[in-house]
Amino acid sequence: MTTLSFSPAPIDGSRRPWRRHATRAVVAGALAVGLLTAGGGTFSRWYESQPLTGDTISSGQLSMTPATTTRWNDQNGPIDPASYRMVPGDTVTFATDTTITAVGDNLRGTLGVDHSRLVVADPPGAAGLNVSMVVSGLTDTNGTDGYTVVGQKGATVNDNGRKATVTITIVWPSTRPDGTPWGNGPGSGEASSVDLSTVRLVLSQNV
Repeated sequence: MTTLSFSPAPIDGSRRPWRRHATRAVVAGALAVGLLTAGGGTFSRWYESQPLTGDTISSGQLSMTPATTTRWNDQNGPIDPASYRMVPGDTVTFATDTTITAVGDNLRGTLGVDHSRLVVADPPGAAGLNVSMVVSGLTDTNGTDGYTVVGQKGATVNDNGRKATVTITIVWPSTRPDGTPWGNGPGSGEASSVDLSTVRLVLSQNV
């Protein structure tokens, strides 16, 4: 069995040895703290941080306003699409305007028209329709591979804020693609309709 024993205090009242050891330990601890503080130890140290720059970087923008002011014509002049009845040999155009917002030092985009979902009530008749697009008002006037939109860079505005006029042309040839007459009845395109709400103006960033 382990026991702990304590020595009685000296009868003569002399200073206890353990008090002398404790005093020396306290003094040594205080000295260590002082050395750590003066020498940059873990208790205290100088520290400072500074930002590398006060500047900020902002993002650009690529957008367009809703297409407005649609103007309709055929080969003979203005038409009303609500009452117009198209026949083989007709060429119908409609033009609309949109304002481009393009801001970005390296921004390049393409403005085009998606008519891949053009719906015609009589599909065989739809096969003979030719759809094309022309855009005016942009820096790019070629349009061979789509119309390029160039973003504003600094004080050079490029295409930012420009009004682009988009003209869609729908041609119904006088004959079928194989050169034969349209005839009549099913597949001739008679009494059909074209849903133009599926035609979309698309502005996309070039990757």
